[in-house]
Amino acid sequence: MTELKIKVQEISTLYNKSILIAETAYPFTLDWNDWTNNIVGQDSQLILPDYPATKDGQKKFIHDLKSIMQETENGIGFCYWGAELIAWKGNQSTTASPWENQALPVLSEFRNE
Repeated sequence: MTELKIKVQEISTLYNKSILIAETAYPFTLDWNDWTNNIVGQDSQLILPDYPATKDGQKKFIHDLKSIMQETENGIGFCYWGAELIAWKGNQSTTASPWENQALPVLSEFRNE
């Protein structure tokens, strides 16, 4: 995240353009709610130790990303990918959502304060 913050600020200064991070997500668990392979399913895919695959780890990732964009002069935000993509075909499905472990708990970070 430190490297991201530096790069976003460099881009902002260099190009003086609005910056939006498109399509980011982070898991709240490495467990599966169906039989569809998840996009992220291993510890080696995580930004550890700061962001474990827990509800708090997911919220911290989004909180920190939101802070980076708010602190960047031309930062206008980010788009969270798949917050609604739960295991919607049932727990036996092999053709459902590969994003289901990156969905719902994070939504509380998007309310207005």
